[in-house]
Amino acid sequence: PVVAGFSLAPNAGVVPFTVNFTNSSTGATSYAWDFDEDTIIDSTEQNPSFEYTVAGDYDVTLTATGPGGADTATVANAVIASGAVAASFTQSAASAYESQSLTLDASGSSGSITLYEWDFDNNFGTIEATGINPTVAVGANFPTTSQTAYTIRLRVSGPGGSATDSSSFTAVADSESIELDAEADNTIYEGPTNNNSNGIGPNLVVGAAASASDKRRSMLQFDIDGSIPAGSTIQTAALRLRHVEPPWTTPPVPTIGPRTISLRRLLEAWTEGTSETFLAMAPRPGQGAIAAGGGATWINRTTPGTAWTTIGGQFSGVDSASLTVTDVFSNYTWPLSSAEVEDMLDNPATNFGWILRGDESAAATVKWFASREFTTASQRPKLIVDFTRPLP
Repeated sequence: PVVAGFSLAPNAGVVPFTVNFTNSSTGATSYAWDFDEDTIIDSTEQNPSFEYTVAGDYDVTLTATGPGGADTATVANAVIASGAVAASFTQSAASAYESQSLTLDASGSSGSITLYEWDFDNNFGTIEATGINPTVAVGANFPTTSQTAYTIRLRVSGPGGSATDSSSFTAVADSESIELDAEADNTIYEGPTNNNSNGIGPNLVVGAAASASDKRRSMLQFDIDGSIPAGSTIQTAALRLRHVEPPWTTPPVPTIGPRTISLRRLLEAWTEGTSETFLAMAPRPGQGAIAAGGGATWINRTTPGTAWTTIGGQFSGVDSASLTVTDVFSNYTWPLSSAEVEDMLDNPATNFGWILRGDESAAATVKWFASREFTTASQRPKLIVDFTRPLP
Protein backbone atom coordinates (compact mmCIF):
# COMPACT_ATOMS: atom_id res chain seq x y z
CA PRO A 1 0.00 0.00 0.00
CA VAL A 2 0.93 3.64 -0.45
CA VAL A 3 1.70 5.62 2.71
CA ALA A 4 2.12 9.40 2.35
CA GLY A 5 4.44 11.32 4.64
CA PHE A 6 6.82 14.28 4.68
CA SER A 7 8.86 16.66 6.80
CA LEU A 8 9.81 20.31 6.24
CA ALA A 9 12.25 22.96 7.30
CA PRO A 10 12.05 25.66 8.39
CA ASN A 11 8.53 25.59 9.69
CA ALA A 12 8.37 29.35 10.44
CA GLY A 13 9.81 32.58 9.11
CA VAL A 14 9.19 36.13 7.98
CA VAL A 15 7.87 36.50 4.46
CA PRO A 16 9.30 36.10 1.96
CA PHE A 17 11.09 32.89 2.91
CA THR A 18 11.54 29.41 1.39
CA VAL A 19 10.53 26.10 2.95
CA ASN A 20 12.15 22.81 1.83
CA PHE A 21 9.99 19.67 1.89
CA THR A 22 11.39 16.14 2.29
CA ASN A 23 9.17 13.35 1.06
CA SER A 24 9.04 10.20 3.25
CA SER A 25 6.23 8.45 1.42
CA THR A 26 6.46 4.72 0.61
CA GLY A 27 5.02 2.75 -2.31
CA ALA A 28 4.40 5.90 -4.35
CA THR A 29 5.52 6.90 -7.81
CA SER A 30 3.86 10.36 -8.12
CA TYR A 31 3.20 13.25 -5.79
CA ALA A 32 0.87 16.22 -5.59
CA TRP A 33 1.57 19.04 -3.13
CA ASP A 34 -0.71 21.82 -1.89
CA PHE A 35 1.33 24.27 0.19
CA ASP A 36 -1.16 27.11 0.78
CA GLU A 37 -4.59 25.53 1.34
CA ASP A 38 -6.06 26.69 -1.95
CA THR A 39 -6.73 23.10 -3.22
CA ILE A 40 -4.53 23.89 -6.23
CA ILE A 41 -1.56 21.61 -6.89
CA ASP A 42 1.56 23.70 -6.32
CA SER A 43 4.18 21.02 -7.14
CA THR A 44 4.53 17.43 -8.35
CA GLU A 45 8.17 17.11 -7.41
CA GLN A 46 9.21 14.47 -4.94
CA ASN A 47 11.15 16.89 -2.71
CA PRO A 48 10.05 20.43 -3.63
CA SER A 49 10.71 23.87 -2.19
CA PHE A 50 8.12 26.63 -1.87
CA GLU A 51 8.45 30.36 -1.23
CA TYR A 52 5.89 31.90 1.13
CA THR A 53 5.21 35.56 0.37
CA VAL A 54 1.99 36.18 2.28
CA ALA A 55 1.75 35.98 6.04
CA GLY A 56 -0.46 33.28 7.50
CA ASP A 57 -0.65 29.86 9.17
CA TYR A 58 -0.69 27.22 6.43
CA ASP A 59 -1.76 23.57 6.32
CA VAL A 60 0.32 21.50 3.90
CA THR A 61 -1.14 18.50 2.04
CA LEU A 62 0.72 15.75 0.12
CA THR A 63 -1.12 13.19 -1.98
CA ALA A 64 1.08 10.21 -2.89
CA THR A 65 -0.02 7.79 -5.64
CA GLY A 66 1.43 4.40 -6.66
CA PRO A 67 0.49 0.92 -7.95
CA GLY A 68 -1.07 0.16 -4.61
CA GLY A 69 -3.37 3.20 -4.64
CA ALA A 70 -3.15 6.70 -3.11
CA ASP A 71 -2.76 8.21 0.29
CA THR A 72 -2.96 11.76 1.61
CA ALA A 73 -1.06 13.33 4.48
CA THR A 74 -2.03 16.77 5.85
CA VAL A 75 -0.14 18.64 8.55
CA ALA A 76 -2.20 21.45 10.12
CA ASN A 77 -0.42 24.75 10.61
CA ALA A 78 2.70 23.20 9.19
CA VAL A 79 4.12 26.59 8.17
CA ILE A 80 3.85 29.80 10.20
CA ALA A 81 4.57 32.70 7.85
CA SER A 82 4.89 36.01 9.64
CA GLY A 83 4.56 39.31 7.85
CA ALA A 84 6.96 42.22 8.31
CA VAL A 85 5.11 44.67 10.55
CA ALA A 86 4.17 48.26 9.66
CA ALA A 87 2.76 50.73 12.19
CA SER A 88 -0.05 53.14 11.41
CA PHE A 89 -2.69 54.80 13.56
CA THR A 90 -5.34 57.47 13.69
CA GLN A 91 -6.55 59.56 16.63
CA SER A 92 -9.98 60.93 17.45
CA ALA A 93 -8.74 64.53 17.66
CA ALA A 94 -5.65 66.60 16.95
CA SER A 95 -6.25 68.55 20.16
CA ALA A 96 -8.47 68.24 23.21
CA TYR A 97 -9.12 69.75 26.63
CA GLU A 98 -7.65 68.09 29.70
CA SER A 99 -11.09 66.95 30.89
CA GLN A 100 -11.71 65.07 27.65
CA SER A 101 -10.52 61.69 26.40
CA LEU A 102 -8.60 60.66 23.30
CA THR A 103 -9.16 57.46 21.33
CA LEU A 104 -6.33 55.90 19.35
CA ASP A 105 -6.81 53.33 16.58
CA ALA A 106 -3.96 51.19 15.26
CA SER A 107 -6.12 48.95 13.10
CA GLY A 108 -4.39 50.37 10.04
CA SER A 109 -1.14 48.67 11.08
CA SER A 110 -0.15 45.55 9.14
CA GLY A 111 1.88 42.41 9.54
CA SER A 112 1.93 39.73 12.21
CA ILE A 113 1.51 41.96 15.27
CA THR A 114 1.41 40.58 18.77
CA LEU A 115 1.98 43.78 20.77
CA TYR A 116 0.80 47.39 20.51
CA GLU A 117 2.62 49.89 22.72
CA TRP A 118 1.82 53.59 23.06
CA ASP A 119 4.23 56.28 24.23
CA PHE A 120 3.20 59.84 25.12
CA ASP A 121 6.37 61.19 26.74
CA ASN A 122 8.95 60.41 24.05
CA ASN A 123 10.27 57.47 26.03
CA PHE A 124 9.40 53.90 25.09
CA GLY A 125 10.98 52.90 28.37
CA THR A 126 7.68 53.88 29.95
CA ILE A 127 4.61 52.67 28.10
CA GLU A 128 1.49 54.74 28.74
CA ALA A 129 -1.02 52.44 26.99
CA THR A 130 -1.28 49.13 25.18
CA GLY A 131 -3.77 47.53 22.81
CA ILE A 132 -4.96 48.21 19.33
CA ASN A 133 -7.65 50.76 20.23
CA PRO A 134 -7.10 52.41 23.63
CA THR A 135 -9.03 55.41 24.99
CA VAL A 136 -6.97 57.57 27.35
CA ALA A 137 -7.71 60.53 29.63
CA VAL A 138 -6.08 63.69 28.29
CA GLY A 139 -5.38 65.30 31.66
CA ALA A 140 -3.72 62.21 33.13
CA ASN A 141 -1.54 61.48 30.12
CA PHE A 142 -0.89 64.93 28.62
CA PRO A 143 -0.55 67.36 31.55
CA THR A 144 -0.71 71.07 30.76
CA THR A 145 -1.34 74.40 32.44
CA SER A 146 -2.16 76.20 29.19
CA GLN A 147 -1.47 74.59 25.81
CA THR A 148 1.19 71.92 25.31
CA ALA A 149 2.26 70.05 22.17
CA TYR A 150 2.99 66.33 22.46
CA THR A 151 4.15 63.57 20.11
CA ILE A 152 2.16 60.34 20.30
CA ARG A 153 4.19 57.28 19.24
CA LEU A 154 3.01 53.76 18.46
CA ARG A 155 5.30 50.75 18.40
CA VAL A 156 4.03 47.46 16.99
CA SER A 157 5.95 44.21 17.42
CA GLY A 158 5.71 40.63 16.29
CA PRO A 159 7.76 37.77 14.88
CA GLY A 160 8.46 39.95 11.89
CA GLY A 161 10.13 42.63 14.00
CA SER A 162 8.87 46.01 15.16
CA ALA A 163 7.91 49.33 13.60
CA THR A 164 6.82 52.77 14.83
CA ASP A 165 4.53 55.58 13.78
CA SER A 166 3.99 59.00 15.34
CA SER A 167 1.59 61.92 15.28
CA SER A 168 1.20 65.31 16.95
CA PHE A 169 -1.33 66.12 19.65
CA THR A 170 -2.03 69.29 21.61
CA ALA A 171 -3.44 69.26 25.14
CA VAL A 172 -5.29 72.38 26.28
CA ALA A 173 -6.15 73.37 29.85
CA ASP A 174 -9.83 73.59 30.76
CA SER A 175 -9.22 76.93 32.45
CA GLU A 176 -6.41 79.43 32.91
CA SER A 177 -6.08 82.42 35.20
CA ILE A 178 -4.31 85.67 34.47
CA GLU A 179 -3.91 88.99 36.26
CA LEU A 180 -3.58 91.96 33.92
CA ASP A 181 -1.97 95.25 34.87
CA ALA A 182 -3.68 98.38 33.64
CA GLU A 183 -2.14 99.73 30.44
CA ALA A 184 -3.58 103.18 31.08
CA ASP A 185 -5.40 105.05 33.85
CA ASN A 186 -6.30 108.62 34.63
CA THR A 187 -8.47 110.82 36.83
CA ILE A 188 -10.56 113.65 35.38
CA TYR A 189 -11.76 116.61 37.45
CA GLU A 190 -14.84 118.79 37.27
CA GLY A 191 -14.35 122.56 37.81
CA PRO A 192 -13.25 125.20 38.01
CA THR A 193 -11.57 125.01 34.57
CA ASN A 194 -12.40 121.38 33.77
CA ASN A 195 -8.87 121.13 32.36
CA ASN A 196 -7.11 119.08 35.03
CA SER A 197 -5.87 115.53 34.62
CA ASN A 198 -3.80 112.91 36.47
CA GLY A 199 -2.23 110.61 33.89
CA ILE A 200 0.84 109.38 35.73
CA GLY A 201 0.08 110.22 39.34
CA PRO A 202 0.11 107.44 41.94
CA ASN A 203 -3.61 107.68 42.78
CA LEU A 204 -7.07 107.39 41.28
CA VAL A 205 -9.71 109.64 42.83
CA VAL A 206 -13.51 109.26 42.71
CA GLY A 207 -16.44 111.04 44.33
CA ALA A 208 -17.10 114.70 45.06
CA ALA A 209 -14.70 117.08 46.79
CA ALA A 210 -15.71 120.56 47.97
CA SER A 211 -19.21 120.27 46.52
CA ALA A 212 -21.42 117.94 44.47
CA SER A 213 -20.31 119.86 41.38
CA ASP A 214 -16.64 119.25 42.15
CA LYS A 215 -16.54 115.64 40.94
CA ARG A 216 -13.65 113.27 40.30
CA ARG A 217 -13.88 110.23 38.04
CA SER A 218 -11.18 107.70 37.18
CA MET A 219 -10.64 105.60 34.08
CA LEU A 220 -8.80 102.33 33.56
CA GLN A 221 -7.96 100.37 30.43
CA PHE A 222 -6.45 96.87 30.08
CA ASP A 223 -4.78 95.17 27.12
CA ILE A 224 -7.18 92.22 27.04
CA ASP A 225 -6.68 91.07 23.45
CA GLY A 226 -2.90 91.32 23.81
CA SER A 227 -2.91 89.09 26.89
CA ILE A 228 -5.59 86.46 26.24
CA PRO A 229 -5.69 84.27 23.08
CA ALA A 230 -8.22 85.33 20.47
CA GLY A 231 -11.40 83.28 20.53
CA SER A 232 -11.10 82.40 24.21
CA THR A 233 -14.18 81.98 26.37
CA ILE A 234 -14.14 84.19 29.45
CA GLN A 235 -15.28 82.23 32.49
CA THR A 236 -15.00 84.89 35.21
CA ALA A 237 -13.59 88.39 35.48
CA ALA A 238 -13.08 90.90 38.26
CA LEU A 239 -11.38 94.25 38.87
CA ARG A 240 -9.28 94.56 42.02
CA LEU A 241 -8.36 98.00 43.37
CA ARG A 242 -6.52 99.01 46.51
CA HIS A 243 -8.29 101.63 48.64
CA VAL A 244 -5.50 103.83 50.02
CA GLU A 245 -5.11 106.81 52.29
CA PRO A 246 -4.91 110.22 50.62
CA PRO A 247 -1.25 111.13 50.08
CA TRP A 248 -0.95 113.81 52.73
CA THR A 249 -0.16 113.83 56.42
CA THR A 250 -2.06 116.96 57.53
CA PRO A 251 -4.85 117.56 58.12
CA PRO A 252 -5.92 114.10 59.42
CA VAL A 253 -7.57 111.82 56.91
CA PRO A 254 -11.32 112.50 57.04
CA THR A 255 -13.80 109.72 57.69
CA ILE A 256 -15.84 109.43 54.52
CA GLY A 257 -17.94 106.41 55.44
CA PRO A 258 -19.16 103.63 53.16
CA ARG A 259 -19.69 104.76 49.58
CA THR A 260 -20.89 102.93 46.49
CA ILE A 261 -18.27 102.90 43.76
CA SER A 262 -19.51 101.86 40.32
CA LEU A 263 -17.89 100.85 37.05
CA ARG A 264 -19.32 101.63 33.65
CA ARG A 265 -17.91 100.77 30.26
CA LEU A 266 -16.37 103.68 28.38
CA LEU A 267 -17.66 104.22 24.84
CA GLU A 268 -14.94 106.51 23.48
CA ALA A 269 -11.15 106.38 23.29
CA TRP A 270 -9.19 108.56 25.70
CA THR A 271 -5.59 109.48 26.44
CA GLU A 272 -3.73 108.82 29.67
CA GLY A 273 -1.33 111.75 29.28
CA THR A 274 1.61 112.77 31.45
CA SER A 275 0.12 114.99 34.16
CA GLU A 276 1.49 114.03 37.56
CA THR A 277 -0.92 115.36 40.14
CA PHE A 278 1.05 114.34 43.19
CA LEU A 279 4.04 116.42 42.24
CA ALA A 280 2.08 119.32 40.85
CA MET A 281 -0.31 119.72 43.76
CA ALA A 282 1.62 118.50 46.84
CA PRO A 283 0.70 118.27 49.61
CA ARG A 284 -2.98 118.32 48.48
CA PRO A 285 -3.09 116.46 45.12
CA GLY A 286 -6.86 115.94 44.96
CA GLN A 287 -7.40 118.78 42.49
CA GLY A 288 -5.39 117.37 39.59
CA ALA A 289 -2.87 119.15 37.39
CA ILE A 290 -3.12 120.91 34.05
CA ALA A 291 -3.47 118.28 31.30
CA ALA A 292 -0.21 117.33 29.61
CA GLY A 293 0.78 114.81 26.95
CA GLY A 294 -2.75 114.80 25.53
CA GLY A 295 -4.28 113.65 28.83
CA ALA A 296 -8.03 113.39 29.14
CA THR A 297 -9.96 115.99 31.16
CA TRP A 298 -13.56 116.55 32.20
CA ILE A 299 -14.33 118.07 28.80
CA ASN A 300 -11.76 116.48 26.46
CA ARG A 301 -10.96 112.83 25.94
CA THR A 302 -7.69 113.97 24.35
CA THR A 303 -6.33 117.43 25.12
CA PRO A 304 -6.49 119.69 23.27
CA GLY A 305 -9.28 119.50 20.77
CA THR A 306 -10.99 116.10 21.01
CA ALA A 307 -14.01 116.54 23.23
CA TRP A 308 -16.08 113.91 24.96
CA THR A 309 -19.51 113.55 23.38
CA THR A 310 -20.79 114.10 26.90
CA ILE A 311 -18.64 116.05 29.35
CA GLY A 312 -17.41 113.99 32.25
CA GLY A 313 -16.82 110.99 29.96
CA GLN A 314 -18.89 109.09 27.43
CA PHE A 315 -19.90 105.81 29.04
CA SER A 316 -22.64 103.19 29.18
CA GLY A 317 -25.89 103.97 30.95
CA VAL A 318 -25.69 100.67 32.82
CA ASP A 319 -23.31 99.74 35.61
CA SER A 320 -20.84 96.99 34.80
CA ALA A 321 -20.39 96.49 38.54
CA SER A 322 -20.81 98.36 41.82
CA LEU A 323 -19.38 97.83 45.27
CA THR A 324 -19.53 99.49 48.67
CA VAL A 325 -16.12 100.75 49.78
CA THR A 326 -15.79 101.45 53.49
CA ASP A 327 -13.14 103.40 55.38
CA VAL A 328 -10.98 100.29 55.60
CA PHE A 329 -7.85 100.67 53.49
CA SER A 330 -7.65 97.31 51.75
CA ASN A 331 -8.25 95.53 48.45
CA TYR A 332 -11.74 95.70 46.94
CA THR A 333 -12.90 93.50 44.08
CA TRP A 334 -15.66 94.26 41.59
CA PRO A 335 -17.06 91.13 39.86
CA LEU A 336 -17.50 91.82 36.14
CA SER A 337 -19.66 90.33 33.44
CA SER A 338 -17.74 87.61 31.61
CA ALA A 339 -19.73 88.49 28.48
CA GLU A 340 -18.58 92.12 28.66
CA VAL A 341 -14.92 91.20 29.01
CA GLU A 342 -15.25 88.62 26.24
CA ASP A 343 -16.72 91.33 24.00
CA MET A 344 -13.67 93.49 24.75
CA LEU A 345 -11.48 90.54 23.81
CA ASP A 346 -13.35 89.86 20.58
CA ASN A 347 -13.69 93.55 19.63
CA PRO A 348 -10.51 95.30 20.76
CA ALA A 349 -11.31 98.39 18.69
CA THR A 350 -14.14 99.16 21.13
CA ASN A 351 -12.25 98.27 24.31
CA PHE A 352 -11.88 101.67 25.94
CA GLY A 353 -11.95 100.30 29.48
CA TRP A 354 -14.12 101.46 32.35
CA ILE A 355 -14.87 104.66 34.20
CA LEU A 356 -14.93 104.52 37.99
CA ARG A 357 -17.48 106.75 39.72
CA GLY A 358 -18.06 107.34 43.40
CA ASP A 359 -20.78 109.04 45.40
CA GLU A 360 -21.34 112.32 43.55
CA SER A 361 -24.48 113.35 45.44
CA ALA A 362 -22.78 115.39 48.16
CA ALA A 363 -19.50 117.04 49.09
CA ALA A 364 -16.61 115.27 50.82
CA THR A 365 -17.27 111.78 49.46
CA VAL A 366 -13.89 111.24 47.79
CA LYS A 367 -12.26 107.81 47.83
CA TRP A 368 -8.63 107.22 46.84
CA PHE A 369 -7.24 104.16 45.08
CA ALA A 370 -3.78 103.10 43.97
CA SER A 371 -3.08 103.78 40.31
CA ARG A 372 -0.80 101.82 38.00
CA GLU A 373 2.03 104.13 39.05
CA PHE A 374 1.53 103.47 42.77
CA THR A 375 4.76 102.80 44.66
CA THR A 376 3.75 99.34 45.89
CA ALA A 377 3.39 97.23 42.75
CA SER A 378 1.20 94.59 44.41
CA GLN A 379 -1.43 97.25 45.18
CA ARG A 380 -1.81 98.51 41.63
CA PRO A 381 -5.04 97.82 39.66
CA LYS A 382 -5.52 94.25 38.44
CA LEU A 383 -8.01 92.74 36.04
CA ILE A 384 -8.33 89.10 37.08
CA VAL A 385 -9.62 86.78 34.37
CA ASP A 386 -10.31 83.06 34.18
CA PHE A 387 -10.61 81.88 30.59
CA THR A 388 -10.60 78.85 28.33
CA ARG A 389 -8.56 79.20 25.17
CA PRO A 390 -9.89 77.66 21.93
CA LEU A 391 -8.55 74.38 20.65
CA PRO A 392 -5.89 74.92 18.00
